[in-house]
Amino acid sequence: MSTLRAKMQAYQVSNTIDQNNQIESQQIKLQAVYSDDPSSPNTQWSKWTPSGSLDLTITNPNAFNKVLRGQEFYIDLIPVTPEIK
Repeated sequence: MSTLRAKMQAYQVSNTIDQNNQIESQQIKLQAVYSDDPSSPNTQWSKWTPSGSLDLTITNPNAFNKVLRGQEFYIDLIPVTPEIK
């Protein structure tokens, strides 16, 4: 099985707060990295994955604040079932 890897950057991180002023959930928005600067390592990623987005809502308190705005991440897409031919 093949894996597809994307490089994405968190451009928005926001919290939903409950009545006790605690984080109830965290919304994270990521977009494909982009650079047209030839000296940037993101230029190659931009060439092969020029656009893309991913929105996540997290409700696990242990996962809150693990993603910061501006951070870059590798996102691996690994098939759970055999490839469809």
